[in-house]
Amino acid sequence: MTDDSPPGDAPPTRPPGEAGRGAPPRRWSRHIPFTPVWLASVGVLLLASAALTTFLLTRQPETIERLIPAPPTSSPSVSPEDLSRTAVLRKQNEALEAQLRQLQETIAAPQCPPGTAIDARAGGVGSADPQASGMAPANNGPDATTADQSKTAALLLPPAGLPPAGLPPAGPKVNGPLAPALPNAELSHALDLATAMVLTPTSTATGFFITDTLLLSNRHAVETAKDGQLLIASSSLGRARIGTVLATSPAGEPGAADFALVRLAGGKAPGVLPLATQFSKLMRVVAAGYPFFSIETDAGFRRLAAGDARAAPDLNVTTGTIQAVQRTPQGLTAIVHEAAILKGNSGGPLIDACGRVIGINTFIAVDKEQSARNNFALATADIVQFLQSANVRIAVDSRACAG
Repeated sequence: MTDDSPPGDAPPTRPPGEAGRGAPPRRWSRHIPFTPVWLASVGVLLLASAALTTFLLTRQPETIERLIPAPPTSSPSVSPEDLSRTAVLRKQNEALEAQLRQLQETIAAPQCPPGTAIDARAGGVGSADPQASGMAPANNGPDATTADQSKTAALLLPPAGLPPAGLPPAGPKVNGPLAPALPNAELSHALDLATAMVLTPTSTATGFFITDTLLLSNRHAVETAKDGQLLIASSSLGRARIGTVLATSPAGEPGAADFALVRLAGGKAPGVLPLATQFSKLMRVVAAGYPFFSIETDAGFRRLAAGDARAAPDLNVTTGTIQAVQRTPQGLTAIVHEAAILKGNSGGPLIDACGRVIGINTFIAVDKEQSARNNFALATADIVQFLQSANVRIAVDSRACAG
């Protein structure tokens, strides 16, 4: 017979139905005892965390060494044509760098106030110079003496004119009731495409394209070009390019023929300006150019002067009306107008509201006593005569402008 009673101190069993009577229910404790083994485990975990943190904060990046193969000892073969082309480009770059260095020296020189000139040619009240009327070219930089001008003209004028080969053929005069006027935005765009800055070692001036490779300017604006070469720059051209003086009019006083023809090298102009012969007093006109007084604060001009051949200043445009149409003592037609021009505007176009050139801005007259000034442009008819003497034939629009 087995003994079913609980051993030792085990509590006696209660009959069914008596559970919970006279004694509180059993409760389970959630307290975890801090045994030595448990404390040791926590300590090891904390030490491992601290070690890992220290490693991550103080570790150095892994250095990977790779052997880079040495460059080939033999250079690739270059064709004679590539060598020749490289030599030409190197000479062009050297010429551009020389022109830009000379331009930097010009910018560093003191500049005249607006409407005045350095030498006595600008004249003024009380001047003993024959040009006491105050007439002076509207370019930037000192003018040469008469002897130097004659020498320069003799060097630049081709003895028999330009060869007609490759030049645009003569075109018929365009006749009709009225030429349509252009909105201001179209006028500005046309001027931006066809007008360029002309830079010589001692001056800055303006010119405009009459074909995609021929630029017209003033003789006095290019007379200091070294060996007949100068720089042509505009934002539309993309970069400064070399121009070669092909022909000039003889040297003379203000009011005489003052024209120069320049060929663009290494590219084509993005736009050209047509010529027109019809104009009258009170007609609205626009003058475009690069007056030094305005562009000297232009960041594009400063970068260009510092050697950035892809930089160029913004084109300046002014508006006004024709005040008078005069005959100069030398027999040319001069348009007196209100569109303000300054030194640096020389060679720039004077256009009508239809976007056609009616004259080339050439000189200004300043009255110091009355603080007055006049702006003069030589008319297109005289431009055409000069171009014909250089064997260049350009179509001329004889219609009046509707604007």
